[in-house]
Amino acid sequence: MNARKWTSIKGHAGQWWASVRWDDGSKEVLPCVHQCYWKIDERGPYYHDPLDGKSMQDPKLLKHFEQLRSAGRVILTSDDVDEAKHGDGRFKRTGYVGVFDIAEPEVDRQGYRFRFLKRHPGRR
Repeated sequence: MNARKWTSIKGHAGQWWASVRWDDGSKEVLPCVHQCYWKIDERGPYYHDPLDGKSMQDPKLLKHFEQLRSAGRVILTSDDVDEAKHGDGRFKRTGYVGVFDIAEPEVDRQGYRFRFLKRHPGRR
């Protein structure tokens, strides 16, 4: 069986989610995560966003994490990063790297963490 492919990703500046259109015509809204937090260790690729002082009680943060946990997929974004800023204004989305299945999502005072499992083929 062939893997499902994405045909387009559309989001908006400042939003933590974007819409993926799949080759079967369906759409799915998925959480976006920043490419700059992509890491690799002996087990392979993983993600670690330190959350830069965001409150663990922030409703937007909690909703974002719950959605990535329930979807089991994320959209990896490319961004220009303004190191002088903190919070939501720090990142300016420049594009989409792709859609990835994930595993082992965790969130605590050290940030978001999860493993990247598989990249879905699609148009860049």
